[in-house]
This record gives sequence, C-alpha cells and structure tokens, in this order.
Amino acid sequence: MVIVLIIDLEYLDTLPVLRWNRTGVTVAGVTGQVGNASNQLNNPLGLYVDWANTLYIADDANNRIQKYLKDATFGETVAGDSTGIGGPGSYLLNHPSNLAVDLNGNMYVCDRWNHRIQLWKRGASNGTTLTGITDFNFHKILFEYL
Repeated sequence: MVIVLIIDLEYLDTLPVLRWNRTGVTVAGVTGQVGNASNQLNNPLGLYVDWANTLYIADDANNRIQKYLKDATFGETVAGDSTGIGGPGSYLLNHPSNLAVDLNGNMYVCDRWNHRIQLWKRGASNGTTLTGITDFNFHKILFEYL
C-alpha cells in the first residue's frame, strides 16, 4: 500500500506553528538518578506509546522493558529481569534497544546483544525468538498499521 501526501501550497502559510515547550517534564525515571528500581532507568533507548497512552521503554543497561501507565511514577517490568540481570535465556534480554507493541498488547523487542527479535506475548514471563542472525545487530523495529 502506498500513501500519498498532497500539500496545497496556497494554504501552507495558514497552518498553525507548533513550538516545543522549553520546560521539560519527567514522565519516567528520576532526573539525575541511574538505577534499577521500578522508578529508575539506566540508558533508556527505544520508546513506544500505545493507544491508551501507556509508555513502554527499552531500558538498555537494565536489560528490561518498563511499562508506565499514564501519570504513573513507577514502572512495571514487562520483559526481561526487573533487577537488571541480562543474558541469553528466553526470560532475559541483553541490552534491548527498541520495541513495538501490537493492538493485542504483544511486544516485539530488539534484543540487541543477543542478536534477536523477541516476541513477548501480553502477560508472558518469557519471550519467543522470531528471528536472529549471528553477528548482526537489530537496531530498529518499525511497525505500521495500515
């Protein structure tokens, strides 16, 4: 499927200008604190926000995926080990870099240092390897719902 975007240049000047708010708000983690407690992160990389405004974070150096419900101050580990232990087991991750979540709540995780893509079904305590190639790093997953 090909999506074509047509822009009417005559009306381009009437579009609103959006500006970034210069005062940031911490929505996950604790500013200036690295750790593996449920309210802390360590080198967060990939982010995903689902239809319910739930925030998922690939917490790279803690080897886990954290899930933050809207307005929550503490996250829940939904993939990997909550204490930060990494490894090759199906219940572990090793420096996850990105993720996507489908409409059923299943997660697809780039398990970077294990060189694999893991499917974590909603509520599962371990993942299933969908693909993996030795000596290849998966850095991105792109999901499009068309």
